[in-house]
Amino acid sequence: MSEQEQAAGGVRVVRGMLAEWHALRAELRAIEETEHPAFTDRFGRVWTWVSGDLWHHDDTLALPRDMIDKLTQLPPETLRDNPNYWRLCETCRSQWADTSAVSARILLSGSGWYDVRDGQFYAHQWGLAPYPRAE
Repeated sequence: MSEQEQAAGGVRVVRGMLAEWHALRAELRAIEETEHPAFTDRFGRVWTWVSGDLWHHDDTLALPRDMIDKLTQLPPETLRDNPNYWRLCETCRSQWADTSAVSARILLSGSGWYDVRDGQFYAHQWGLAPYPRAE
């Protein structure tokens, strides 16, 4: 048997081991997801399990289950200008004076806006024309 044939055989063995490992991980994940069904909090928001004791809601909030059970209020309106919270759902924004979607744009040095959704810089807050990055 040549070295190439031995190497190819070794690669096949490793490939098979990796495929088996991935299949077992997928099986384990399915079991864990069954053990951690999604739940709805007192505000009507659905939380889905991530891993360990971490749950997430609307691709924005992630908290341990015990903290979710202790929440007494929805996110404050002061989060509106924080780009990390631009995906907050309507329920999360329901007690804000202005319940429109959170701004996903950040003012940079008074020279324009950066949009966290598309990674573009804009000359005006709601303008359509992006301007080139200063590099």
